[in-house]
Amino acid sequence: MFKKLLLLLLVAAFIPMLAQQRAIIDNYGNITFVKGSMNDALSTAKMKLPSRAQSSDLNFAAKGTIDTLGYDDYYVTPGVNFGMAANDYLYQYFEASTEMSLLAVGFLPLEWNGSFGNGNATAEVKLVNSNWTTQQWRDAGTVLLGYYPAAGNQPTETTAFASDPLASGEWVDLTEGELSEPFGDDLWSADGIGATLALTDEVWAWQDLTVLFTPEVVGGDVFGVSVKNVSGYDPETYGTSNWSAFSDEEAPEVGAKFYGGGRLSDDDYGWWVRGGYTWDFLVVVDITGDPPPTIENVTNLSGTTLETSDREVSATITDINPSGGDAGVAAASLFYTVDDGATWTEVAMTNTGDVYSAIIPGQAPGTTVSYYVWAEDVNGNTSRWVEYTYFIFLPESDNLLVFNGLTYDGGYPTAYYFGKDDFTDYVPAAWDHDVWALGAVTAGLLDNYKNVFEITTSGPDNINSEVVRAWLEADGTRNYAVAGDEWLGSQTGWSDSNYVEGDFQYDILGIEADYNDIVASSADSSYVMPVEGSLLGGELFTLQGNIEGADSMLYHPNFEIEVTNWLDGADFLGDVFMKAIFDGTEYDIAASRVLDAGNKIAFFGYDPLSLNSTPTYYWFGFSASAPQVKTLEWWGIDVVTTVKKNEAVPTDFKLSQNYPNPFNPSTKIEFAVPSRKDVSLVVYDVLGREVMTLVNGVVEAGTYEVSFNASNLASGVYVYTLKTGDFVSTKKMMLLK
Repeated sequence: MFKKLLLLLLVAAFIPMLAQQRAIIDNYGNITFVKGSMNDALSTAKMKLPSRAQSSDLNFAAKGTIDTLGYDDYYVTPGVNFGMAANDYLYQYFEASTEMSLLAVGFLPLEWNGSFGNGNATAEVKLVNSNWTTQQWRDAGTVLLGYYPAAGNQPTETTAFASDPLASGEWVDLTEGELSEPFGDDLWSADGIGATLALTDEVWAWQDLTVLFTPEVVGGDVFGVSVKNVSGYDPETYGTSNWSAFSDEEAPEVGAKFYGGGRLSDDDYGWWVRGGYTWDFLVVVDITGDPPPTIENVTNLSGTTLETSDREVSATITDINPSGGDAGVAAASLFYTVDDGATWTEVAMTNTGDVYSAIIPGQAPGTTVSYYVWAEDVNGNTSRWVEYTYFIFLPESDNLLVFNGLTYDGGYPTAYYFGKDDFTDYVPAAWDHDVWALGAVTAGLLDNYKNVFEITTSGPDNINSEVVRAWLEADGTRNYAVAGDEWLGSQTGWSDSNYVEGDFQYDILGIEADYNDIVASSADSSYVMPVEGSLLGGELFTLQGNIEGADSMLYHPNFEIEVTNWLDGADFLGDVFMKAIFDGTEYDIAASRVLDAGNKIAFFGYDPLSLNSTPTYYWFGFSASAPQVKTLEWWGIDVVTTVKKNEAVPTDFKLSQNYPNPFNPSTKIEFAVPSRKDVSLVVYDVLGREVMTLVNGVVEAGTYEVSFNASNLASGVYVYTLKTGDFVSTKKMMLLK
C-alpha cells in the first residue's frame, strides 16, 4: 500500500497539471503537503554551484555543507551535443567520498531539430545504484553491455533497468561473460518511475530530490543519475533533444547510454559504455561526514610539448569536516612517472595558503611523463586527482606532416592521406615522417625539418603562415604544401579576395585571387579534373584514363571522410594541377610553384583524400598517383608503395622487368615469393652504390608491385636486386629525363 501511495504522490508532484498539490516525503515516510513552491517550504541555504549552472530556484536546509558532485574540472572542452532519441537513457556514475544527502540533480539540454520549439521536450530523472566500482567503469572503454527484456516495449522489447515498470526478465549480457551486470537497485524513484522534467533549450534543468525523499549515501558508495528521453517521439527517429557532454579520448570517467533503437545498426540496441564521453550532470549534496581533501585547479600539462626544462604543477587543496571534528590538509604530494608507471617519484608540494605546487624535473625529447596530485587531511582521509600525461616531442625525420584542425590517432582518415593503390588491405604508403597535430607550429618545431605538408580539412585551428614564411626564407631547400578546402576562406570570412605582394597567399602560395565555396551548397560531390601533363596531376590524369568506367572524377568528402564539401578556387601564378567545374564555370583549385630561392610549394584547395569516380567507383585519393604522393616524390622523399596483387600464390621466386622502361620519373617493379620470407629489394647505381631500399622485411607469399620514383636522380642506368634466402636476382632499368 505504501508503494502505491508513493507513486500517487510522485505523479501529483511531477505532472505539470497537478503541480499545485505538492508533497515532501522524508526518509521515514512522513508526508507533508505544501502550498506554493517547494522552496517556500524549505529553510534556505543557498547551494554551491559552478557559475555555468547557477539556479535561483533551489534552496535547501543544510545539516552539513552544501556542495556539488560533477566532473567539469577534469575537462577542457565541455558542451558536446549528444543526440537522444525517444526511449534513450543516459547514465553517469558518481562515487561518494563520505556520508552525504543527495538533494538535487541537474543537466543542460541543447536543442535538436527544433524539439524545444514544440514544447514537448521532456526527460525522466531517477537515481540508480551501481554494481560496478568507479574503476570498473573507467576500464570498460566503449562496449555494448546488454539490456533488460521488456514485453510490449517496441520496437526492440528492451528497457534500461530491472526496476522499469515494463521490465519482464533478468539482465541479458552481451559481453560473453566478460563484464557483470552494471546496475543495482533504484536509489531514488517510485516503483521504478522517475520524475518527469520539462526542458528548455540551453537552460539548466533541475530536479529537486527532496520532493519524494532525500537519498543518503556513505563513503565508497557508487550510484548514478539516469536521464531518459520521454518526449513521445518515434523510438527509431532522432529529433528530440541533446544533452551536454564532455568529450575527451583520455576522459577518466565515462558515461553510459541506452540505445532503445540501436546505436550503429538496428541490432545493437541496449546499454553501451561510451569511452571518451562524460555526461555533464551535477548532483547537489549535503555533506555530513568527513570527506577527504578537495583538490581543484590542477595544472593540466596534457598533450605534446617541445619543452625539456622543469615544469611546475600547482593545485588548490582545501579540507572541511562537516561532522564537527578537526579539519585541515596534513600533506600534499606530486607523483610522476617516466617509465609508464613501473616506478613513481613522489615530490612533496609546498604551499602558499591553499595553493600547493611542485616541480617535475626536465626530461629528454621522446619521454612520456604521467603525473597526479595526492593529498591527506589531518584525520588520514586521502584523495588524488586524475592522472595527466604529456609527451616531449622527439623529431626523428626530415619530414613533418601537420594536421591542423584534425586529431591524429593513427586511424582513419588521418593515417591514410598518402595511398598506394592498395584496395585489398588498404595499407597506406610508407614514407619517413613525423606527425604534429597539437596546435600551432613554432619556429623551434619547424627548424627540425626540411619538408612540411600541412592538412587543414574541415578548417584550420591555427594560421601558421608567418612562422612558415620565416622558416622557408631561412633555407631555399625547404619545401611546403598546405591542403584543405577551408584554409583560404577561414582567414577572410569566406569573402572572395585579391592578394598582393606581402601577402603569404601571394608571396608563398602564388595565389592572386580566391573564389570561396564555388559549389552552391555542401552537396555530396563536385566534378574535378586533374590537368594533363601537369607536374603533380599528370599521372592522375593518365590513371583516370586507364580505369574502365571512371568517366568523371568527383570531389566527394561527404562519402570518403564525412565532412561537408566546400571547394575553393583561385587564380594561380604557378603550375595548375587540378581544376573543378560548377554550373558551367571552370575553376583552378590546386597548383605548384618553385620560389626564387628554390623552395618547392604546393597548394590544394580541396581535401587530398576525397577524390573518387563515377559511374564506376575508384578511390583516386588513395592512389599512388594522387597529387599529394607526387608532391612528396617531387621533394625527393622516398615513398614506398608496395602493393600485394590479388593473384594466385606463386610457385617460384621471380623478379620481373620494371615497367615502363625506360622511365621518367617513376616506374613499377614486380616480384613474387611462394612462401613467407624475409625480402630485400634494393636499387643501385652502375658503380654499385645503394640508391634506395624499396623493401626490407618479412612478406607473406604472393605477388607484389613496388613503385620507384627517381625524381631526384640523374639520367642513366640503374640496377635493382631482389634477395630472399638463397634466391638472388638482378635486373637493369633506364632513367631518361
